[in-house]
Amino acid sequence: MAFAAFGLTAAALVIVLLVPALLVSLLINVVFLISARLEEEKPRQIAFLSPSSGGQPFYTALLNGLVRSASLALGQDYIILPSMPTTSFESMSIWALFAGLEDRQVDIDGIFFIPDDPDWHFEEIVGFHEERGDVPLVLIDVYFNLAACDARTRARLPSFVGGDELAGGRIAGDIVIEAIGDYAPEQPMIMVINGGAAPWEQQRAVALRKRLEEQWSRVRFVESPPINYSRHEAFNYTYDQVKAMADESRSVDLHAVFACNDDMAIGARAALTTLANDGYTFPHTPQIVGYDGISEIKEYINAKDIYLAGTVDVKVEDQARAAMLLMHRLVRSGERRAEVQLIAPEPLRRPR
Repeated sequence: MAFAAFGLTAAALVIVLLVPALLVSLLINVVFLISARLEEEKPRQIAFLSPSSGGQPFYTALLNGLVRSASLALGQDYIILPSMPTTSFESMSIWALFAGLEDRQVDIDGIFFIPDDPDWHFEEIVGFHEERGDVPLVLIDVYFNLAACDARTRARLPSFVGGDELAGGRIAGDIVIEAIGDYAPEQPMIMVINGGAAPWEQQRAVALRKRLEEQWSRVRFVESPPINYSRHEAFNYTYDQVKAMADESRSVDLHAVFACNDDMAIGARAALTTLANDGYTFPHTPQIVGYDGISEIKEYINAKDIYLAGTVDVKVEDQARAAMLLMHRLVRSGERRAEVQLIAPEPLRRPR
């Protein structure tokens, strides 16, 4: 009986000791699961880093598109945190930009990045992508010069969403041909106003020139240096260049202008109207073709403006939606990818 009593006492003691331990363990697991659930459901903060030209209408439209896309029913709430574009952006590495966010005690779960020249900052951008796999990186609008990258290098690159630059350049060429084809001579004079210096950005002008050379083998070009997509600089370049091209009677041999973004196209238009008011003349009204499809240029085109023949609509809303969905997949999966999505552009022509 004594042994039986001792056995019961020992069993009771074990139960007394185990039950609290089990309860504590259960409580810890419940707290952990709740914390994990809360962590999973909390809004994810995605930084939007743009260059010093980021205040231009295209980037504003892109940011607005990302914000709208973030509100889609993705099963996750997102907050887009835009940077304030500054002239120091181009001289700073992505590491410094990210450190600046951390210094502000901002938890960043992903980055949308529009680099000014990704090839120049190749090691910094790719290094960040490889070393900070916990912070998904998606480049938008401007990408690396893929022609200079072998398969192994391409596999190291961060993901990208942007427009098909080569297709866009050919579309711009088609709009020029349609606009001046009825009266253009064998050697039409075309002005090209360049925006960025990166090889990726230059593709649109390269494709335009190739398309026009297919149409007119002796076509002539006058080109600006890269002027960072500035409307003001496009005005100055167009005004000064056209004045320099004029003969003694102030007649100017110029048939069309291709501006590598709509902001510069509008700047070129302002210069041509100013020159016309100053007494300069053209055999035919120079036809301007822009690039991007911002709302301001659409208003000119739909109003049948005599200068603006059209633009290349790069479907900024589609780009923003694709970028947001890609970021969502990367955040959820925790994977690093070298996924490239090119959004097909469309022509927007002046109504006849």
